[in-house]
Amino acid sequence: MNRDRLRQFESIAQLQRVRLDRAQLHATGLRRELQRAQQACRASLTERDGLQSQWRAALDRGAGLDLAAIAGWRSLAGEAQRRCDENEAAQRQAADAVDAFARELLRLRTQSERSDADVARERAALARKREEKLGDAALERHNALLHEAASPHPQGAAP
Repeated sequence: MNRDRLRQFESIAQLQRVRLDRAQLHATGLRRELQRAQQACRASLTERDGLQSQWRAALDRGAGLDLAAIAGWRSLAGEAQRRCDENEAAQRQAADAVDAFARELLRLRTQSERSDADVARERAALARKREEKLGDAALERHNALLHEAASPHPQGAAP
């Protein structure tokens, strides 16, 4: 019975380790997604800042900018800002996903550790029972030898 229980605990522990491994792979993927979102956000910020710098430089040079040129610069800056906002939103969503999954990963890690502890306890209980049985058997043999030695008649002989 206890060996069956140990096998059940071992199966559960193995399943928990597999779930934990899969969750860790998923968490790695989420962290990569977050890094990509951060890189895209930095790139869009750099693009936006570059456009603003070019716009200011054109104004400082006193370039004769007509309304069409001004509208063009504003359109470029607006698109860059839109991409920047989208990338910041994607970065926030990726960070939220990482944070949410971190809690799930912690839950799975705790379950896996508990399953491993259950297996260890069951193994220890089986080892104790085995030692008790061996001790009891040795004590019985010892008592039988003492009884035989103390008996006035050899074993098997009639009194």
